[in-house]
Amino acid sequence: MLYEQTKSYIGSLSDAQLTEYLQVGTDAYEADAVSFAREEYRRRALDLRILSDAMDAEAARDAARTASASQPLDRYEKVATFLKGMVAVLKPWTLLLPHPANVFGEHRRNRERRRYRLAGFASVIVLIVVYVAVRRMSGRSP
Repeated sequence: MLYEQTKSYIGSLSDAQLTEYLQVGTDAYEADAVSFAREEYRRRALDLRILSDAMDAEAARDAARTASASQPLDRYEKVATFLKGMVAVLKPWTLLLPHPANVFGEHRRNRERRRYRLAGFASVIVLIVVYVAVRRMSGRSP
């Protein structure tokens, strides 16, 4: 649902500003606002070649995002996510927060990120338990 204030703002843009608004597209604006801006662009009967170039660029960005979302995490991302899980011992609620990449439909990658974060978290917990057990067995209290 698009607010009336947003509609009036888009309607008040000059032709050049409206073209720039559409060229930026969904990278900076909500999809509903961009679709309303496209309707406004067509209503004003502006040069459709400029708009089609902007739409082609946006479609290329969306295709790149989709391709990236279907790829597994690379080695660096796995290690970084594992380390974030280890640090999460200090802030365990961060394990429950969704990753910001959810916006781009990266559900597969997010499942992997969650798995590596939990593995890092669990490894620290295991190390703490082992440390405490060794200390108790040696007769010293932790």
